[in-house]
Amino acid sequence: MLSKQRDYFNRRAAEWSDDLSAAQAESLEEIMTVLSPETGEKILDLGCGAGILTERLTRGMTGEERKLVSVDLAEEMVKRVRRDYSRLSSAVCGAAEELPLAARSFDRIICFSVFPHFSSPRSVLEEINRLLVPGGRAVIAHVDSRQQLNQFHSNLKGVVSADILPPLEELQEIIQAAGLRVLQMDERENLYLAVFGK
Repeated sequence: MLSKQRDYFNRRAAEWSDDLSAAQAESLEEIMTVLSPETGEKILDLGCGAGILTERLTRGMTGEERKLVSVDLAEEMVKRVRRDYSRLSSAVCGAAEELPLAARSFDRIICFSVFPHFSSPRSVLEEINRLLVPGGRAVIAHVDSRQQLNQFHSNLKGVVSADILPPLEELQEIIQAAGLRVLQMDERENLYLAVFGK
């Protein structure tokens, strides 16, 4: 399954667009406020795609203050981040279920517009638990509601057509089963949000 998803996103990396509607852009700003990365904190952008969050996550940070690691399964997406944002982020290619990163090394972790593509959500959440420092915070977020995104994916042909977001109640159970505590959950038009921590 991972190789099919990797191939799917590798084929689309060159023309991948991160254009957002005005409502989606507003939701993204809300998501960034909830994540609230602070200067000097180490941040993991898990499932970074072409780097839509890179500049937002490092806004206001300079030089040594910038501690962003961007990870994606698709090599071509990682190449785009390295090409376009090398001054802002270290980009790593890897599967979210088992990352080549040290335990307890991130203050903030964000999974933006990627969660339905994980073949084993619980394994990913357990990996997030391993990577978060005590007191660290993670966010799963989309700028679409569950219904909007699931409909969009079902209309696509190929490997992602069955990739769906679970109801928030189900996601809460998975988060807790991975040993994390839920801090906030919200869903409405143009937003699906779960905030949790150690």
